Parts: sequence; C-alpha cells; structure tokens
Amino acid sequence: MGDYAGALQAALVAHLVADPPLAALIGGRVVDEPGQVALPYLQIASLDVAADDTDLTTGATVQVGLVVRTRPAAGKTEAQAICGAAAKALHRRPEALNVAPFTISEIEVQTWIVQREGNGLAYTGRLAALAHMDAA
Repeated sequence: MGDYAGALQAALVAHLVADPPLAALIGGRVVDEPGQVALPYLQIASLDVAADDTDLTTGATVQVGLVVRTRPAAGKTEAQAICGAAAKALHRRPEALNVAPFTISEIEVQTWIVQREGNGLAYTGRLAALAHMDAA
C-alpha cells in the first residue's frame, strides 16, 4: 500500500496554512507535533489508513483527526471559530488537496466538538474527517 497518509498530511498542511480565513485565526500554525508552537494552533493528530480496493482500483480511506488548541483567555469562542474555519476549508473540497501521486475523490468533515480542558481554563477542539483516495 502506498503512503496515503504522508501524501494527505502534506496536502492538508499546505492547504490549511494557505486558507485565508483559517490563517487569520491561527497565523499559519498547522503542525503535526506541537513542540513549542505558540497558541492557537491546529494539529494533524491522526491519520488512520484502511485499504479500500475494488476489482478495478487500488485505494484507501483515511480517517483524519485534527486537534485545535487555544489560548486560555480566548475561550470557547476562539476554538469554535477555528474548528468552523477548518471544517469549511476541507468539507467536500477534494479539489483543494494535492495528494500526488494519488487522487482524492472526496473529503468530508464528519463532526467537530469543542470542550473545556481539564485545567478549566482553555478549550480544545477536535475535528474528524474522512478522505477517499485512489492510486493514480
């Protein structure tokens, strides 16, 4: 099986960093490992690949998990705005993602949620999306 996850991750980062409404909220901070990144940011937290072959095509579905971390003082409103912008940038927009050498036939944001963190100060957003990819 090809590197569907690697191709999709690169495409997600490139597209989300370049999306003007999302960039206005997070300043282009789209990461796979947060390290010392300033808040707020969006993390590509998981890419779970499952084979999706037919008799005529080779492909995969990729479950995408995104996590939004916000500033403690900014609250739920900031997390909701970031989740909404990320969802709008991705939902049913496969043409926006260059996943070469693969093709992507669909990406759908299935759900997103914002919850208060255990410290009671900050909020975390979580988005789930599903991408359908084919070998070129």
